[in-house]
Amino acid sequence: YDPYHDRILMTTGNGTFLPSRFMWGDTVFSLQPDGSGSAGAPLDSYTPTNFQFLDDSDADLGSTAPAILPPAAGKYPYLAIQGGKDGILRLLNLDQLSGQNGTGHTGGEVFTMSVPMGGGIFSQPAVWVNPADHSAWVFVINSNGSAGLQLTVNASGEASLTPKWTSSGGTSALIANGVVFIARSGVISAFSAVTGSLLWSDNRIGSIHWESPIVANGRLYITDQSGNLTAYSLP
Repeated sequence: YDPYHDRILMTTGNGTFLPSRFMWGDTVFSLQPDGSGSAGAPLDSYTPTNFQFLDDSDADLGSTAPAILPPAAGKYPYLAIQGGKDGILRLLNLDQLSGQNGTGHTGGEVFTMSVPMGGGIFSQPAVWVNPADHSAWVFVINSNGSAGLQLTVNASGEASLTPKWTSSGGTSALIANGVVFIARSGVISAFSAVTGSLLWSDNRIGSIHWESPIVANGRLYITDQSGNLTAYSLP
């Protein structure tokens, strides 16, 4: 949900991109909170220029959803990050997803980069604001590794992501109290959000397929393929 524009965001996977026929493969689009759009089309949309290649090679965007960043300085105060199986991170302008005043256009990303650890993105990024300096961070995980990236805005107002650290991989990241929790088969680990240094790990969990940690009522929970639910106290 995009609270700045009162819209919901969705991302589609493999499929035909043909807006004239209401086909929106490999597209990020926005709708009203009640699910309605405009004359059968979304309110806004973004589609990579290489959408056909993504569809043909099963490298679509749809295995992960947009993650909304906090308001930033510069030309694009409202941004979202979108990953993809192609291993590319894209910053999108929530004011105009394609930057071209309407739906059905291709391209228009504010910024793109390959994930530092390589490989496709199948997990959901986590977003965090560092209370020490109010900087915005994104944590992206895949089977190859994890990366902490800081949102930066240059003197011209252009936004980008700067890699700050990389570490071991896993499923979707969770951040709580300035700590990034990552699970993979046989181990759950905690890393400093700012430095990526290992703070804690436990190897008593079972195999992990797509299970990811959650936090509720001051506890960290993780399920595994053995049917176990393990709970930990937060640091």
